[in-house]
Amino acid sequence: MKKTYQVVTGVLIVLLIGFISAHFIAKNKIRGVLKKEEKKGLTYDDFRINLLMGSANMSSVAYPFDDNKIEAADIRISGLSYFDLLSKDEIRIKKISIEGPKTFLNQKEEKDESEDNSSGDSDLDKEITVEEVEIKNGSILIKENKLTILNLKEYDLNIRDIKVTKETLKNNIPFEYGEYNIQGKDLDYHLNQLQNILVADFSIEGDDAIFNKVHLAPNYSREEYVEVIPYEKDLMNMELEKLKLTGFQLNLAQDPQEFTASQVDMEDINLSIYRDKLVKDDPNDKKMYSRMLRELPIKLGIEKLNVRHANLSYEEVQEKTGKTGKVFFSDMNVEATDITNIGMEEKDFPTTSILINCQFMGEAPLETQWQFAVNNPSDEFTIKGSSKNIPPETLNSFFTPAFNMKAEGENISELEFDFSGDSETAGGIYKMVYEDFEVEVLDQEENESKLLSFLANIFVKKDNNSNKDPVEVSDVERDKKRSFWNYFWNCIFEGLKETVI
Repeated sequence: MKKTYQVVTGVLIVLLIGFISAHFIAKNKIRGVLKKEEKKGLTYDDFRINLLMGSANMSSVAYPFDDNKIEAADIRISGLSYFDLLSKDEIRIKKISIEGPKTFLNQKEEKDESEDNSSGDSDLDKEITVEEVEIKNGSILIKENKLTILNLKEYDLNIRDIKVTKETLKNNIPFEYGEYNIQGKDLDYHLNQLQNILVADFSIEGDDAIFNKVHLAPNYSREEYVEVIPYEKDLMNMELEKLKLTGFQLNLAQDPQEFTASQVDMEDINLSIYRDKLVKDDPNDKKMYSRMLRELPIKLGIEKLNVRHANLSYEEVQEKTGKTGKVFFSDMNVEATDITNIGMEEKDFPTTSILINCQFMGEAPLETQWQFAVNNPSDEFTIKGSSKNIPPETLNSFFTPAFNMKAEGENISELEFDFSGDSETAGGIYKMVYEDFEVEVLDQEENESKLLSFLANIFVKKDNNSNKDPVEVSDVERDKKRSFWNYFWNCIFEGLKETVI
């Protein structure tokens, strides 16, 4: 019995010595790694490891590099395999918890690839595998000089099955990962000189994402923005209550990068677009929408897009009169399918289809069907639609500033159009049924000029109710300095002239 006791005691002593030795070796190995990073600027208040529990933690961590800095109130590691750390070329960790990380990045101009040898300089000698990383109360601030590019004031992140190797460090995302979810609040992203994107809160889990209270906010007032743009541009202000992505994938590692989604839903939108035509014209050619999609720098594939309860207004300062015309569409619902530039070489590449239902000028129902093929280099398209019971006076918010004229009379009982074309010319049919339609010609003070109104109405067909046949519109040439919607308006205007005059 005594001998057994001695053997057990001896084994325990050996195990204790082994445990203490392993603890000492592991701690020194980790401290050796930390010493290297301390030379680069790493600081922390406290570092502890527990070999028995397989845990380690650091507090008040700060790590500056170049003009950047990462801080964290607390970093905890649990489930650290000291056996793998000591005996294998890998580090295996069950969980890393990070509390209150603050990331500050100051972007610089990208280096010439021929001078960048960072991909071949990694001194990582062990693979790192982490089952789970959890971040609480994080924040991110990215600047370019003094300009804030991105400011995320609060986020929580959980990500699983992380693996870091020498090979993954060469990629845009330097690690492999599995399932993840993230929640964030108060996101401010600098889109361009004129616009910022603000998001009240968002959540991403797997392949689904929801963004609430999205605001495409102008950085200048209407009076200010004309002073900073080199030529005429749209100033947009959009408030979107909810954006939902279903079944989305974002592949940043491949070249070109790719974004796909089975469905995108946008709910409760107020979008205003403002353009000042007194600013000099944009000298660049405008692309058709099919060409824009075809030539995107990324691969895009959206199977279905739904827009619900949108209000859209377009205001334009007229070049001839200096007055602001306005067109608006309320209670707009949109269903679009196959918004994609993926697989354009395939024979069964789909046609992009867009169905729009709305209230034109808040008064008359308008339905529009629009189709185009992204992979067609001629940019062929069709667009057709119909409306009814349009009060002529609803046209005056644009008609009067643009032409110094005012329309009046009975409702336009029917309106139909069916146009097709390509990037060069378009044509089709236009039908407008009306009776008792007149125009008033106005002076600069918007008072009626009786003589000019009389002369104008001599040429205007007051009644088109007796002839309900459509008129043909042909050979409408596209002004390549202007948008697709200007092209479409010119088709409408040619039909209007053929009908009324």
